[in-house]
Amino acid sequence: MLATDKVGSIVTADNRLCSPVTLQADSKGYHPSFYTLNRQKTVAPFHSRESRLKHLQLHGLEVPADQSSKQVIRQYLVGVFQCRTLFTYVSNDKTYWLAGYKLQTPERFTRLKAGQINREARRVERLSVRAVYALGWDYGVVRLGKALKGKVVVLDVIHNPKLSGYMIEAFKQAFEAYKKRLPVMVSDSAKLLLGTDPEFILTDQNGALKYASDYFTRHGLVGCDAILQGNNRAHKPIVEIRPKAARSPRELVLRLYRGMLMAAKKINDPNIRWLAGALPFPGFPIGGHIHFSGVPLSAQFLRALDNYIVLPLVLVEDKRGIKRRPTYGFLGDFREQFHGGFEYRTPPSWLISPTLTKGIFSLARVVALHYPYFNEWPLTDLSLQKAYYDGDKEEIKRVVPTLWDELSRFPTYREEAVNLDNYYRMLMSGKTWDESEDIRVKWRIPPFHNKNKR
Repeated sequence: MLATDKVGSIVTADNRLCSPVTLQADSKGYHPSFYTLNRQKTVAPFHSRESRLKHLQLHGLEVPADQSSKQVIRQYLVGVFQCRTLFTYVSNDKTYWLAGYKLQTPERFTRLKAGQINREARRVERLSVRAVYALGWDYGVVRLGKALKGKVVVLDVIHNPKLSGYMIEAFKQAFEAYKKRLPVMVSDSAKLLLGTDPEFILTDQNGALKYASDYFTRHGLVGCDAILQGNNRAHKPIVEIRPKAARSPRELVLRLYRGMLMAAKKINDPNIRWLAGALPFPGFPIGGHIHFSGVPLSAQFLRALDNYIVLPLVLVEDKRGIKRRPTYGFLGDFREQFHGGFEYRTPPSWLISPTLTKGIFSLARVVALHYPYFNEWPLTDLSLQKAYYDGDKEEIKRVVPTLWDELSRFPTYREEAVNLDNYYRMLMSGKTWDESEDIRVKWRIPPFHNKNKR
Protein backbone atom coordinates (compact mmCIF):
# COMPACT_ATOMS: atom_id res chain seq x y z
CA MET A 1 0.00 0.00 0.00
CA LEU A 2 1.14 3.52 -0.76
CA ALA A 3 0.21 6.42 1.52
CA THR A 4 1.12 9.73 -0.02
CA ASP A 5 0.45 13.39 0.52
CA LYS A 6 1.66 14.80 -2.78
CA VAL A 7 0.57 11.79 -4.79
CA GLY A 8 4.04 11.58 -6.24
CA SER A 9 5.17 7.97 -5.77
CA ILE A 10 2.32 5.91 -7.13
CA VAL A 11 4.63 3.26 -8.58
CA THR A 12 6.90 0.65 -7.09
CA ALA A 13 10.66 0.49 -7.64
CA ASP A 14 10.17 -1.67 -10.73
CA ASN A 15 7.62 0.80 -12.23
CA ARG A 16 4.48 -1.15 -11.32
CA LEU A 17 1.35 0.78 -10.39
CA CYS A 18 0.73 0.63 -6.64
CA SER A 19 -2.52 -0.94 -5.51
CA PRO A 20 -4.06 0.10 -3.19
CA VAL A 21 -3.17 3.77 -2.82
CA THR A 22 -4.18 5.72 0.31
CA LEU A 23 -4.36 9.50 0.08
CA GLN A 24 -3.47 11.49 3.19
CA ALA A 25 -5.99 14.31 3.49
CA ASP A 26 -8.81 15.63 5.64
CA SER A 27 -11.38 12.82 5.44
CA LYS A 28 -14.36 15.16 6.05
CA GLY A 29 -16.17 12.14 7.39
CA TYR A 30 -16.39 10.49 3.96
CA HIS A 31 -16.52 6.73 3.59
CA PRO A 32 -12.96 5.21 3.54
CA SER A 33 -13.36 4.16 -0.11
CA PHE A 34 -12.94 7.81 -1.11
CA TYR A 35 -9.39 7.91 0.29
CA THR A 36 -8.13 4.39 -0.21
CA LEU A 37 -8.46 3.50 -3.89
CA ASN A 38 -8.37 -0.07 -5.19
CA ARG A 39 -8.94 -1.33 -1.66
CA GLN A 40 -7.67 -4.77 -0.83
CA LYS A 41 -11.21 -6.10 -0.28
CA THR A 42 -12.10 -5.23 -3.89
CA VAL A 43 -8.88 -6.48 -5.48
CA ALA A 44 -8.44 -9.72 -3.50
CA PRO A 45 -11.45 -11.63 -4.92
CA PHE A 46 -9.96 -11.36 -8.41
CA HIS A 47 -6.48 -12.73 -7.85
CA SER A 48 -6.56 -14.80 -11.05
CA ARG A 49 -7.26 -13.82 -14.62
CA GLU A 50 -9.91 -16.53 -14.82
CA SER A 51 -11.81 -15.05 -11.88
CA ARG A 52 -11.67 -11.58 -13.41
CA LEU A 53 -12.98 -12.70 -16.79
CA LYS A 54 -15.76 -14.77 -15.22
CA HIS A 55 -16.94 -11.76 -13.25
CA LEU A 56 -16.84 -9.51 -16.31
CA GLN A 57 -19.15 -11.97 -18.05
CA LEU A 58 -21.68 -11.55 -15.23
CA HIS A 59 -21.71 -7.83 -16.07
CA GLY A 60 -22.31 -8.53 -19.76
CA LEU A 61 -18.81 -7.91 -21.09
CA GLU A 62 -17.40 -10.05 -23.89
CA VAL A 63 -14.39 -12.19 -22.99
CA PRO A 64 -12.67 -15.01 -24.93
CA ALA A 65 -15.31 -17.72 -25.28
CA ASP A 66 -13.17 -20.67 -24.17
CA GLN A 67 -9.60 -21.84 -23.92
CA SER A 68 -9.39 -22.93 -27.53
CA SER A 69 -7.49 -20.80 -30.02
CA LYS A 70 -9.11 -17.51 -31.00
CA GLN A 71 -7.93 -14.97 -33.51
CA VAL A 72 -7.53 -11.33 -32.48
CA ILE A 73 -6.97 -8.80 -35.25
CA ARG A 74 -5.81 -5.93 -33.05
CA GLN A 75 -4.99 -5.48 -29.43
CA TYR A 76 -5.47 -2.42 -27.19
CA LEU A 77 -4.07 -1.31 -23.84
CA VAL A 78 -6.20 1.29 -22.06
CA GLY A 79 -5.42 3.08 -18.80
CA VAL A 80 -8.49 3.86 -16.67
CA PHE A 81 -8.89 6.02 -13.59
CA GLN A 82 -12.40 6.23 -12.13
CA CYS A 83 -14.77 6.98 -15.02
CA ARG A 84 -12.25 8.16 -17.60
CA THR A 85 -9.53 6.78 -19.80
CA LEU A 86 -5.99 8.16 -19.45
CA PHE A 87 -4.32 6.66 -22.51
CA THR A 88 -4.99 4.18 -25.29
CA TYR A 89 -2.36 2.09 -27.08
CA VAL A 90 -2.98 -0.05 -30.16
CA SER A 91 -0.85 -2.95 -31.37
CA ASN A 92 1.31 -2.67 -34.46
CA ASP A 93 1.24 -6.38 -35.28
CA LYS A 94 -1.51 -7.54 -37.59
CA THR A 95 -2.66 -10.87 -36.19
CA TYR A 96 -2.65 -12.54 -32.77
CA TRP A 97 -3.66 -15.97 -31.60
CA LEU A 98 -4.95 -16.74 -28.16
CA ALA A 99 -4.20 -20.29 -27.11
CA GLY A 100 -5.21 -21.29 -23.61
CA TYR A 101 -5.79 -17.58 -22.92
CA LYS A 102 -2.10 -16.83 -23.61
CA LEU A 103 -1.11 -14.27 -26.18
CA GLN A 104 1.17 -15.76 -28.81
CA THR A 105 2.87 -12.68 -30.29
CA PRO A 106 5.44 -9.99 -29.49
CA GLU A 107 3.94 -6.91 -27.83
CA ARG A 108 4.50 -3.76 -29.84
CA PHE A 109 2.14 -0.86 -29.23
CA THR A 110 1.68 2.75 -30.36
CA ARG A 111 -0.12 5.36 -28.29
CA LEU A 112 -3.15 6.89 -29.99
CA LYS A 113 -3.26 10.67 -29.86
CA ALA A 114 -6.51 12.63 -29.55
CA GLY A 115 -7.03 12.98 -33.30
CA GLN A 116 -6.49 9.24 -33.84
CA ILE A 117 -9.34 8.07 -31.59
CA ASN A 118 -11.76 6.61 -34.12
CA ARG A 119 -15.10 4.88 -33.58
CA GLU A 120 -13.52 1.55 -32.70
CA ALA A 121 -11.12 3.15 -30.22
CA ARG A 122 -13.98 5.04 -28.54
CA ARG A 123 -15.84 1.77 -28.14
CA VAL A 124 -12.74 0.15 -26.69
CA GLU A 125 -12.38 3.02 -24.20
CA ARG A 126 -16.01 2.75 -23.06
CA LEU A 127 -15.62 -0.98 -22.49
CA SER A 128 -12.40 -0.38 -20.55
CA VAL A 129 -14.10 2.01 -18.11
CA ARG A 130 -16.93 -0.46 -17.76
CA ALA A 131 -14.55 -3.36 -17.05
CA VAL A 132 -12.64 -1.56 -14.28
CA TYR A 133 -15.91 -0.45 -12.70
CA ALA A 134 -17.42 -3.96 -12.89
CA LEU A 135 -14.55 -5.32 -10.80
CA GLY A 136 -15.17 -2.64 -8.17
CA TRP A 137 -11.80 -1.02 -8.83
CA ASP A 138 -10.91 2.65 -9.12
CA TYR A 139 -8.12 2.29 -11.66
CA GLY A 140 -6.21 -0.22 -13.76
CA VAL A 141 -5.00 -1.07 -17.23
CA VAL A 142 -7.31 -3.04 -19.51
CA ARG A 143 -6.09 -5.31 -22.29
CA LEU A 144 -8.65 -5.81 -25.08
CA GLY A 145 -8.72 -7.51 -28.45
CA LYS A 146 -10.62 -6.77 -31.65
CA ALA A 147 -11.82 -10.24 -32.61
CA LEU A 148 -13.36 -11.52 -35.81
CA LYS A 149 -16.85 -10.32 -36.82
CA GLY A 150 -16.31 -6.98 -35.09
CA LYS A 151 -16.39 -8.19 -31.50
CA VAL A 152 -14.22 -6.52 -28.89
CA VAL A 153 -13.26 -8.88 -26.07
CA VAL A 154 -11.70 -8.02 -22.73
CA LEU A 155 -8.51 -10.08 -22.40
CA ASP A 156 -7.60 -8.93 -18.90
CA VAL A 157 -7.77 -6.11 -16.34
CA ILE A 158 -4.60 -5.48 -14.35
CA HIS A 159 -4.52 -3.53 -11.07
CA ASN A 160 -0.70 -3.34 -10.79
CA PRO A 161 0.62 -3.20 -14.38
CA LYS A 162 4.15 -2.28 -15.33
CA LEU A 163 4.08 1.27 -16.70
CA SER A 164 6.06 3.32 -19.19
CA GLY A 165 7.13 6.87 -18.40
CA TYR A 166 4.11 8.35 -20.20
CA MET A 167 1.72 6.02 -18.36
CA ILE A 168 3.24 6.93 -14.99
CA GLU A 169 2.76 10.62 -15.66
CA ALA A 170 -0.84 10.07 -16.80
CA PHE A 171 -1.74 8.18 -13.63
CA LYS A 172 0.10 10.72 -11.47
CA GLN A 173 -1.95 13.57 -12.95
CA ALA A 174 -5.16 11.57 -12.49
CA PHE A 175 -4.46 10.96 -8.80
CA GLU A 176 -3.59 14.61 -8.25
CA ALA A 177 -6.76 15.82 -9.99
CA TYR A 178 -8.86 13.38 -7.98
CA LYS A 179 -7.38 14.60 -4.72
CA LYS A 180 -8.25 18.19 -5.64
CA ARG A 181 -11.85 17.16 -6.32
CA LEU A 182 -12.33 15.48 -2.95
CA PRO A 183 -13.38 18.61 -1.04
CA VAL A 184 -16.20 19.26 -3.54
CA MET A 185 -17.59 15.72 -3.82
CA VAL A 186 -20.65 16.89 -1.85
CA SER A 187 -22.95 18.89 -4.09
CA ASP A 188 -24.43 22.25 -3.12
CA SER A 189 -28.21 21.83 -2.93
CA ALA A 190 -28.67 25.16 -4.70
CA LYS A 191 -26.52 24.00 -7.64
CA LEU A 192 -27.88 20.48 -8.06
CA LEU A 193 -30.02 19.97 -11.15
CA LEU A 194 -32.01 16.82 -11.88
CA GLY A 195 -33.16 15.88 -15.34
CA THR A 196 -34.55 12.83 -17.07
CA ASP A 197 -35.60 11.25 -20.38
CA PRO A 198 -37.74 8.15 -19.60
CA GLU A 199 -38.94 5.93 -22.42
CA PHE A 200 -42.11 4.01 -23.20
CA ILE A 201 -43.48 1.78 -25.96
CA LEU A 202 -46.74 2.07 -27.91
CA THR A 203 -48.90 -0.89 -28.93
CA ASP A 204 -52.42 -1.30 -30.25
CA GLN A 205 -55.14 -3.22 -28.41
CA ASN A 206 -53.97 -6.47 -30.02
CA GLY A 207 -50.41 -6.02 -28.76
CA ALA A 208 -48.88 -5.01 -32.11
CA LEU A 209 -46.07 -2.45 -31.97
CA LYS A 210 -46.86 1.11 -33.03
CA TYR A 211 -43.98 3.32 -34.13
CA ALA A 212 -43.19 6.40 -32.10
CA SER A 213 -41.90 8.00 -35.31
CA ASP A 214 -45.47 7.97 -36.68
CA TYR A 215 -46.36 10.58 -34.06
CA PHE A 216 -43.18 12.39 -33.07
CA THR A 217 -40.00 13.85 -34.53
CA ARG A 218 -36.55 13.07 -33.14
CA HIS A 219 -36.27 16.24 -31.06
CA GLY A 220 -38.34 18.26 -28.62
CA LEU A 221 -40.07 17.76 -25.26
CA VAL A 222 -41.53 14.51 -26.58
CA GLY A 223 -39.68 12.66 -29.32
CA CYS A 224 -38.79 9.27 -30.70
CA ASP A 225 -35.62 7.47 -29.77
CA ALA A 226 -32.89 6.87 -32.33
CA ILE A 227 -33.16 3.05 -32.13
CA LEU A 228 -34.10 1.70 -35.55
CA GLN A 229 -36.59 -1.03 -36.47
CA GLY A 230 -35.51 -3.38 -39.26
CA ASN A 231 -34.08 -1.89 -42.45
CA ASN A 232 -36.36 1.14 -42.47
CA ARG A 233 -34.36 3.95 -40.87
CA ALA A 234 -37.50 6.06 -40.47
CA HIS A 235 -39.17 3.54 -38.15
CA LYS A 236 -38.29 4.35 -34.55
CA PRO A 237 -40.34 2.54 -31.93
CA ILE A 238 -39.54 4.23 -28.59
CA VAL A 239 -41.15 7.39 -27.20
CA GLU A 240 -38.92 9.57 -25.02
CA ILE A 241 -40.01 12.46 -22.78
CA ARG A 242 -37.37 15.13 -22.14
CA PRO A 243 -38.53 17.68 -19.59
CA LYS A 244 -36.31 20.62 -18.72
CA ALA A 245 -34.04 19.93 -15.74
CA ALA A 246 -35.27 21.12 -12.34
CA ARG A 247 -33.90 21.87 -8.89
CA SER A 248 -36.60 19.91 -7.07
CA PRO A 249 -38.11 16.45 -7.62
CA ARG A 250 -41.59 17.99 -7.45
CA GLU A 251 -40.90 20.42 -10.28
CA LEU A 252 -39.34 17.67 -12.39
CA VAL A 253 -42.44 15.49 -11.94
CA LEU A 254 -44.69 18.38 -13.01
CA ARG A 255 -42.59 19.02 -16.11
CA LEU A 256 -42.59 15.31 -16.93
CA TYR A 257 -46.37 15.18 -16.56
CA ARG A 258 -46.78 18.11 -18.93
CA GLY A 259 -44.71 16.16 -21.44
CA MET A 260 -47.00 13.16 -21.04
CA LEU A 261 -50.05 15.36 -21.68
CA MET A 262 -48.41 16.69 -24.83
CA ALA A 263 -47.71 13.11 -25.96
CA ALA A 264 -51.36 12.19 -25.42
CA LYS A 265 -52.56 15.10 -27.54
CA LYS A 266 -50.20 14.18 -30.38
CA ILE A 267 -51.07 10.49 -30.34
CA ASN A 268 -54.75 11.35 -29.95
CA ASP A 269 -55.95 7.74 -29.82
CA PRO A 270 -57.42 6.10 -26.70
CA ASN A 271 -56.84 2.65 -28.22
CA ILE A 272 -53.06 3.00 -28.25
CA ARG A 273 -51.53 1.54 -25.08
CA TRP A 274 -48.51 3.10 -23.35
CA LEU A 275 -46.17 0.53 -21.84
CA ALA A 276 -43.22 1.15 -19.52
CA GLY A 277 -40.93 -0.93 -17.31
CA ALA A 278 -37.84 -2.81 -18.49
CA LEU A 279 -38.95 -4.98 -21.43
CA PRO A 280 -42.66 -4.38 -22.12
CA PHE A 281 -42.28 -5.48 -25.75
CA PRO A 282 -39.92 -8.30 -26.82
CA GLY A 283 -36.66 -7.05 -28.27
CA PHE A 284 -37.07 -3.44 -27.11
CA PRO A 285 -35.51 -2.81 -23.68
CA ILE A 286 -36.28 0.67 -22.39
CA GLY A 287 -34.84 2.87 -19.66
CA GLY A 288 -35.56 5.61 -17.16
CA HIS A 289 -32.40 7.69 -17.40
CA ILE A 290 -31.69 10.25 -14.67
CA HIS A 291 -29.57 13.31 -15.45
CA PHE A 292 -27.33 15.07 -12.92
CA SER A 293 -25.66 18.47 -13.07
CA GLY A 294 -23.87 20.21 -10.22
CA VAL A 295 -22.44 17.00 -8.77
CA PRO A 296 -19.13 15.59 -10.04
CA LEU A 297 -19.11 12.28 -11.86
CA SER A 298 -17.15 9.65 -9.96
CA ALA A 299 -17.09 5.90 -9.53
CA GLN A 300 -18.26 6.35 -5.93
CA PHE A 301 -21.32 8.32 -7.03
CA LEU A 302 -22.21 5.68 -9.62
CA ARG A 303 -21.86 2.99 -6.96
CA ALA A 304 -24.14 4.94 -4.64
CA LEU A 305 -26.76 5.14 -7.42
CA ASP A 306 -26.40 1.39 -8.06
CA ASN A 307 -26.78 0.52 -4.37
CA TYR A 308 -29.53 2.93 -3.35
CA ILE A 309 -31.61 3.38 -6.51
CA VAL A 310 -31.29 0.39 -8.80
CA LEU A 311 -30.80 -2.47 -6.34
CA PRO A 312 -34.05 -1.81 -4.36
CA LEU A 313 -35.96 -1.28 -7.60
CA VAL A 314 -35.60 -5.00 -8.39
CA LEU A 315 -38.15 -5.73 -5.63
CA VAL A 316 -41.04 -4.32 -7.67
CA GLU A 317 -39.98 -5.12 -11.23
CA ASP A 318 -41.96 -7.44 -13.48
CA LYS A 319 -40.01 -10.71 -13.84
CA ARG A 320 -40.03 -10.23 -17.61
CA GLY A 321 -37.68 -7.30 -17.15
CA ILE A 322 -34.81 -9.52 -15.98
CA LYS A 323 -34.03 -10.23 -19.64
CA ARG A 324 -33.05 -6.57 -20.09
CA ARG A 325 -29.88 -7.30 -18.10
CA PRO A 326 -26.94 -7.36 -18.57
CA THR A 327 -26.94 -6.10 -22.18
CA TYR A 328 -28.83 -3.10 -20.83
CA GLY A 329 -29.29 -2.14 -17.20
CA PHE A 330 -25.76 -3.17 -16.25
CA LEU A 331 -24.41 -1.58 -13.07
CA GLY A 332 -22.70 1.78 -13.44
CA ASP A 333 -24.02 2.60 -16.91
CA PHE A 334 -23.56 6.31 -17.62
CA ARG A 335 -23.05 8.77 -20.43
CA GLU A 336 -21.48 12.22 -20.13
CA GLN A 337 -23.46 15.11 -21.59
CA PHE A 338 -22.32 18.13 -23.58
CA HIS A 339 -23.61 20.52 -20.87
CA GLY A 340 -21.12 19.12 -18.36
CA GLY A 341 -23.39 16.78 -16.44
CA PHE A 342 -24.09 13.12 -17.06
CA GLU A 343 -26.97 10.68 -17.32
CA TYR A 344 -27.29 7.53 -15.24
CA ARG A 345 -28.64 4.88 -17.63
CA THR A 346 -28.96 1.73 -15.52
CA PRO A 347 -32.63 1.97 -14.32
CA PRO A 348 -35.55 0.63 -16.34
CA SER A 349 -38.41 2.97 -17.21
CA TRP A 350 -40.03 3.81 -13.86
CA LEU A 351 -42.93 5.59 -15.62
CA ILE A 352 -45.06 2.68 -14.36
CA SER A 353 -46.70 4.93 -11.75
CA PRO A 354 -46.43 8.41 -10.16
CA THR A 355 -45.50 6.83 -6.80
CA LEU A 356 -42.54 5.08 -8.40
CA THR A 357 -41.45 8.16 -10.34
CA LYS A 358 -41.67 10.54 -7.36
CA GLY A 359 -39.75 8.07 -5.21
CA ILE A 360 -36.96 7.72 -7.78
CA PHE A 361 -36.54 11.49 -8.19
CA SER A 362 -36.55 12.14 -4.43
CA LEU A 363 -34.10 9.31 -3.88
CA ALA A 364 -31.80 10.70 -6.58
CA ARG A 365 -31.69 14.03 -4.74
CA VAL A 366 -30.85 12.43 -1.38
CA VAL A 367 -28.09 10.29 -2.91
CA ALA A 368 -26.56 13.19 -4.85
CA LEU A 369 -26.36 15.42 -1.76
CA HIS A 370 -25.11 12.89 0.81
CA TYR A 371 -23.50 9.83 -0.84
CA PRO A 372 -19.92 10.41 0.46
CA TYR A 373 -21.23 9.84 3.98
CA PHE A 374 -23.03 6.56 3.23
CA ASN A 375 -21.78 3.51 5.11
CA GLU A 376 -23.91 0.78 3.50
CA TRP A 377 -22.60 -0.57 0.19
CA PRO A 378 -24.19 -4.03 -0.22
CA LEU A 379 -23.09 -4.43 -3.84
CA THR A 380 -19.50 -4.87 -2.68
CA ASP A 381 -20.76 -8.37 -1.89
CA LEU A 382 -20.39 -10.31 -5.14
CA SER A 383 -23.43 -12.44 -4.29
CA LEU A 384 -25.59 -9.28 -4.27
CA GLN A 385 -24.31 -8.37 -7.72
CA LYS A 386 -25.41 -11.78 -8.97
CA ALA A 387 -28.75 -11.33 -7.21
CA TYR A 388 -29.23 -8.07 -9.08
CA TYR A 389 -28.59 -9.62 -12.50
CA ASP A 390 -30.69 -12.68 -11.64
CA GLY A 391 -33.57 -10.62 -10.22
CA ASP A 392 -33.38 -12.47 -6.89
CA LYS A 393 -35.91 -10.48 -4.87
CA GLU A 394 -35.55 -12.46 -1.64
CA GLU A 395 -31.80 -11.93 -1.48
CA ILE A 396 -32.15 -8.20 -2.20
CA LYS A 397 -35.06 -7.69 0.21
CA ARG A 398 -32.73 -8.57 3.10
CA VAL A 399 -30.63 -5.43 2.61
CA VAL A 400 -33.20 -2.80 1.59
CA PRO A 401 -34.36 -1.94 5.17
CA THR A 402 -30.73 -1.27 6.12
CA LEU A 403 -30.33 1.01 3.10
CA TRP A 404 -33.44 2.93 4.13
CA ASP A 405 -32.22 3.29 7.70
CA GLU A 406 -29.04 4.78 6.30
CA LEU A 407 -30.91 7.21 4.03
CA SER A 408 -33.25 8.38 6.79
CA ARG A 409 -30.28 9.79 8.77
CA PHE A 410 -29.97 12.72 6.39
CA PRO A 411 -31.97 15.98 6.44
CA THR A 412 -32.80 15.79 2.73
CA TYR A 413 -34.68 12.55 3.40
CA ARG A 414 -36.97 14.43 5.77
CA GLU A 415 -37.58 17.05 3.09
CA GLU A 416 -38.60 14.29 0.67
CA ALA A 417 -40.22 12.02 3.29
CA VAL A 418 -43.71 11.86 1.76
CA ASN A 419 -42.43 10.58 -1.59
CA LEU A 420 -39.78 8.32 -0.06
CA ASP A 421 -42.01 6.77 2.59
CA ASN A 422 -44.66 5.95 -0.03
CA TYR A 423 -41.98 4.53 -2.29
CA TYR A 424 -40.51 2.39 0.50
CA ARG A 425 -43.95 0.93 1.29
CA MET A 426 -44.27 0.03 -2.39
CA LEU A 427 -40.84 -1.63 -2.40
CA MET A 428 -41.60 -3.77 0.64
CA SER A 429 -45.22 -4.61 -0.30
CA GLY A 430 -44.33 -7.78 -2.16
CA LYS A 431 -46.22 -6.50 -5.22
CA THR A 432 -44.64 -6.07 -8.65
CA TRP A 433 -45.53 -3.88 -11.58
CA ASP A 434 -47.21 -5.33 -14.66
CA GLU A 435 -45.48 -4.26 -17.88
CA SER A 436 -48.59 -5.07 -19.93
CA GLU A 437 -50.65 -2.36 -18.15
CA ASP A 438 -51.30 1.00 -19.79
CA ILE A 439 -49.44 3.59 -17.69
CA ARG A 440 -52.00 6.29 -18.57
CA VAL A 441 -54.41 4.82 -16.02
CA LYS A 442 -52.25 5.49 -12.94
CA TRP A 443 -51.06 8.80 -14.31
CA ARG A 444 -54.65 9.82 -15.13
CA ILE A 445 -53.68 10.82 -18.63
CA PRO A 446 -56.88 11.59 -20.59
CA PRO A 447 -57.48 9.56 -23.79
CA PHE A 448 -58.03 12.63 -26.05
CA HIS A 449 -60.62 11.22 -28.42
CA ASN A 450 -60.32 12.66 -31.92
CA LYS A 451 -62.61 15.70 -32.10
CA ASN A 452 -63.44 14.93 -35.73
CA LYS A 453 -64.94 11.56 -34.83
CA ARG A 454 -68.69 11.39 -34.20
